[in-house]
Amino acid sequence: MTVARMRWLRLVDSYLRIVNPERQCDGARNHIFRARTVSSMSRDRHGSRCHRVRQASPVPPGILSTGGVMNWRTLEFDQLSARELYVVLRARSAVFVVEQSHVCLDADGRDERALHVFAVEDMARPMPVLAYARVQPGDSEDPEVTIDKVLTSPLRRGDGTAEMLIERVLDAVAERWPGRATRVSAPLGLRGFYEQFGFRKTQGPYLEHGVPFIGLTRQVRGAQVRFGQRRRERDGASFVNTFELL
Repeated sequence: MTVARMRWLRLVDSYLRIVNPERQCDGARNHIFRARTVSSMSRDRHGSRCHRVRQASPVPPGILSTGGVMNWRTLEFDQLSARELYVVLRARSAVFVVEQSHVCLDADGRDERALHVFAVEDMARPMPVLAYARVQPGDSEDPEVTIDKVLTSPLRRGDGTAEMLIERVLDAVAERWPGRATRVSAPLGLRGFYEQFGFRKTQGPYLEHGVPFIGLTRQVRGAQVRFGQRRRERDGASFVNTFELL
């Protein structure tokens, strides 16, 4: 195992204990590596022996492994409570700055004009945000709507949560800015993920944080298929692992 992977595993383990401290090592990691099986043993930071990875069945979208239901919110900046703003910024820093090592100022001055789409569980938890995306409306010079800061919690990867997030984002765009084109910048490997929502490559590839990225744009042409129908059509399909989702 490489040094980089060992560091990443330690980081994920620490992050999951912040999100849900009562989880055991096996139970938490099942939600990240559910498509892979590794038989090696290791010790966690408390000295207990645990499997690094175990096989697990996918969790149905919208249902937490603890039995709760994701609470989706679509809010403008002024509608965010102090607690909501704090946990959103904390989730963004945990994923982009800590997990993915992006040296940047996450609070970039663009949040005030943006729409914030996110899902939470128990707001009393230290890290309740399960999925998040920021939507910027554009202006007279650049009218395209921009989606960025897209993330999912390590607890909700590869289970359809990312698909649900993008669907809700696009529904919000259609409601607030009907007829507007929407663009997103994403790692090259996620081209297929975004194309299922009608996005098409328009830029790149180019390097961003040392990773090949592309720009994708979604044009609105005629009647759009409702995402509830698309969700039913995708039942049983494999879902994207959103570790690199940006």
